[in-house]
Amino acid sequence: MCVLVSGFLEQATIELLIDSFDPEWRSELETFIVDEYKDALDGIVDLRNTVAHGGYAGGVTLSRVDGYYARIKTIIDRVADLLTPRNLL
Repeated sequence: MCVLVSGFLEQATIELLIDSFDPEWRSELETFIVDEYKDALDGIVDLRNTVAHGGYAGGVTLSRVDGYYARIKTIIDRVADLLTPRNLL
């Protein structure tokens, strides 16, 4: 599977990539990335797009970005858990 990376990954791209390993993992991830995790992922992607295209990112604070980071790190940790063979745990 070839993945075009343009500097960021959206939720759908992450899910497609995970699905290529195991469709059950995708289902688990879809169930996990909801509410505040989905909001953080969507928020940071929107912020990245706004800044990358010369838009005004008014109202964005370090605190907000730090919150996004913490939630996205949790998503990354969950993906790492899915990709770690069970016999190594």
